[in-house]
Amino acid sequence: MLFISVYFRKSKYKNYLIIMLVAILLSSCSTMFTMNSIMQLNKSTTSKDVQKMIDVDVKEQFSVTYLNNDYHVKIYPVKIGVSTTTSQVNNWDGGVYSTTRTSTQTVQSKNQLSSDYFFLFDRNDTVVFWGFLQEFSKNEDSFIAGIAPLIQTKYFALKNK
Repeated sequence: MLFISVYFRKSKYKNYLIIMLVAILLSSCSTMFTMNSIMQLNKSTTSKDVQKMIDVDVKEQFSVTYLNNDYHVKIYPVKIGVSTTTSQVNNWDGGVYSTTRTSTQTVQSKNQLSSDYFFLFDRNDTVVFWGFLQEFSKNEDSFIAGIAPLIQTKYFALKNK
């Protein structure tokens, strides 16, 4: 440990090491889940078990009534990809009309892409269906396709507040 602290104080890369450490720590704080998290999900899974699998806070939740039964919908953010942006920054020698480039830096940033993922629970708090919103309305099961418009209406009402 002493070697690391001595090296760290003398290192000309001190700022880079700090930035890397912060990036690693921040990347470990998850605000969305991945599809791998729910590989064990089935229709007997409770909302508490779903929460344990996902380990992310609920983004939105609401209830709908369909065929005289109440159902609960929970929405979580799911990671669907990463967007990478690369740009180059040129450093000039400081003159207003300067044409002498002193150095070029390449800067790369990554942003997580996410979407809303829906879980429908029955009155016994077990999963009835899960998926993206369009998967509800395009489902071959007439029950899921029938409840989909109610879910969409409530969801878009929340989003447009």
